[in-house]
Amino acid sequence: MTLTAHIATVSEVTSCQTKSLIGFKQYDIPDQVWSIINIPNGLLSSKTEIQKTSHGVKQSMGIKVDVGYGEGIFSSSGSYKTMQNYITNSSRFIEDVTSYTSGYKIILKPYWALEFGQIAQMYIDKRLPKTLNESTCLQYMEFIKSFGTHIFNHGKFGGLLRLVLATDESYYLDKTDSGGGSSGTQRVDEAFTRATRKDVRYYGGTTNLIDTKGITAWQPTVERNPWLFGGSLTEISGMIADISKQQSMKRAVQIYMDKAYLKELLRIVARYYTSREWDQHRHVLMNYNKQVNSMLQHNLPDHNAIVTLAKTIENATVIPGWFRGSRICYNWYADGDNGQCSEHGEQTGLLCANVNQWTGYYRDDTDRGNGGCLMRWGIMSSGYDDWFKNVRMCYKWGSESADGGQCGSGTSGVTCANVNSYTDYYKDDTDRRAGGCYMQWMLSVPTSSPLWIQNAEICYQWDSDVDNEQCGRVYQNFVRKGKHIH
Repeated sequence: MTLTAHIATVSEVTSCQTKSLIGFKQYDIPDQVWSIINIPNGLLSSKTEIQKTSHGVKQSMGIKVDVGYGEGIFSSSGSYKTMQNYITNSSRFIEDVTSYTSGYKIILKPYWALEFGQIAQMYIDKRLPKTLNESTCLQYMEFIKSFGTHIFNHGKFGGLLRLVLATDESYYLDKTDSGGGSSGTQRVDEAFTRATRKDVRYYGGTTNLIDTKGITAWQPTVERNPWLFGGSLTEISGMIADISKQQSMKRAVQIYMDKAYLKELLRIVARYYTSREWDQHRHVLMNYNKQVNSMLQHNLPDHNAIVTLAKTIENATVIPGWFRGSRICYNWYADGDNGQCSEHGEQTGLLCANVNQWTGYYRDDTDRGNGGCLMRWGIMSSGYDDWFKNVRMCYKWGSESADGGQCGSGTSGVTCANVNSYTDYYKDDTDRRAGGCYMQWMLSVPTSSPLWIQNAEICYQWDSDVDNEQCGRVYQNFVRKGKHIH
């Protein structure tokens, strides 16, 4: 999306009919300006956001300029493409730390009271047809490429400091979003530094903030050289006086954003098509690619058809936030000697973990003592889509000896549970008798479910603390890890 942040591109300063007092100095005010609100100098505000999805990035960008979170909004923005690449292709989370010192809030006259500059108006009068159709679409697209899709109806001017950190997702596996924060100095651990790419930028003022004394030297210079860093946007079509051209431009802006959205969908499909983890779904991804390219060939693509296809592709490939908050849980209790079923002798216990995280260790030490350990598994979630109700957690077991009393104690060889419920209890009562129990876990996913969940894996990690022969039938410590879900 093209933002006409520099208003002079579409609306040139034609005259200065009023004056305003700013910082004890009098300035001429362009007649496009309705009012100026002076924000006290020295006010420094900060905000920190952690973005885990491309949707979150778009939503944050939209809030900053007061536009809705619609299809295609920001899809062609360079900064959005960079963040999307970090999240989708590099499996990184984005920490966006923004601090700004405000100078002025400038409110422009309503869009219907503004006039285009000479060049833009000349294009509208001489080159822009009254109606948008297959043969005139290119003229409308040329106007948009030259003058943008939106204008600011009010802007915030001042100085902006921005620190964008792109951190490997793996760094967050054992951490929460809340973290800690204060206005003082904090130490950054080496693991974070190794896992993070950093981009520091500043806007406004006349001092090199990076090379000099920092904020104390930079902040006073912002008043004389403020930059536009936020505000509220409105579509450029409202400035066109000719009603027919105005309505055509409104549709042209929608087409421009639709095509930007289609190109974004191509980036999403390409990322998964080139991933070995998605080999089994390549025929589906190729079909998505063909449909998107077909729509891009049309000068006037069907907006509703684009929205429908986009939802299909995103639902199939983009992991929703509710799933990242889902947990896999292991619940157990001892029906006899407590010491057999936990490291600290508890009679019952519950271990849960979010996506891409391990549960805590559970220690199984069943012996000739009284009773055994009863255990069950489940997936816990909230706010999920309807199809997730049909996903099941399954456990399968078998005995490798004639004495089956060590395994199951009457439980069916396969037990499954839907979301927010547990499998039947399985009893482990292994001891010094010959043989042992085979154990398997599975995430049962219907073939009609989104592609990303069909790639999900359940991972089991084990270790032996004394006798290796008791665990896993290998004579060394062994960890079997699955792939993370990206």
